[in-house]
Amino acid sequence: MDLKTAYKIMGIPEDASIDQLEKQYMLWIRKEKAQQDQRQEGAQADNNSIDMDKITEAYYLIKNPDSDFTRPEEEETNERIGFLNFYKYHLIGLLLFISIVGYFVYNFIDHRAEEAAKANLPTPDFEVLIMGNFDIHLENIPLLEDRIKKEFPEWKNVKINYEQSSVGDDIQIDFAKRPALLMTLRENTPDLYLVDAEHFDILFDYELFAPINMGDELTEKEDNDTFWYNQLDGESEQLYGVDMADSAIFSAFEFGNDEVIAAIRDASPKQENAQEFIKQR
Repeated sequence: MDLKTAYKIMGIPEDASIDQLEKQYMLWIRKEKAQQDQRQEGAQADNNSIDMDKITEAYYLIKNPDSDFTRPEEEETNERIGFLNFYKYHLIGLLLFISIVGYFVYNFIDHRAEEAAKANLPTPDFEVLIMGNFDIHLENIPLLEDRIKKEFPEWKNVKINYEQSSVGDDIQIDFAKRPALLMTLRENTPDLYLVDAEHFDILFDYELFAPINMGDELTEKEDNDTFWYNQLDGESEQLYGVDMADSAIFSAFEFGNDEVIAAIRDASPKQENAQEFIKQR
């Protein structure tokens, strides 16, 4: 509806004042009410039925020509919808908040239960973390644990964890994989690492290794590729890794890699066990 049509429907001139508009609108309301009363009394009503919907639309258009027309009943309905939406979204937000809190509480309790269960487990006599670009079948891990216990009968509890990790050719640019690597290192506290060449360099840069004392078995490094030397800042070059890919202990165990370098964790309280394991290669 345009403004000119609105004035025509209202029955007022285009230069009518707001007071004239209000009076005319009230007049239409009274006329429409009179028609309703006549119908209820069974009297013959005027054939020219009043269309209050159009009159109301014209009234609001003239009163505020720059805004979209909304009937009063629609305004009330919109207010109700807005009210319901307000509480609906707040209710959804509350339920979401409760769900999130419940999730974290559940995980916290589950984590505490897991930590308590771990605390009740006996401390391993020897713990190993195998990490690198290896192809190991998990069902073979218990077999390797049994093999180590057979070689070292005094170790009643041997634990091996395995983390398949491929860092690519250049770890310096492969930042995407570092968070997972650091998480693995934080969650595992082995006595001995078994790693590939790439992970040996990475873990050495993190200063996780203790020097290895091979005693009389140590040969000149130039003549033996088995021994992996490195040097920390301000210190002399020392032996930090021994390639055990050809060790008899692993004779029936496939790593899927030509290099299986053993290194002792610097913070391990059982470094003597790790030293003994390496010497029995």
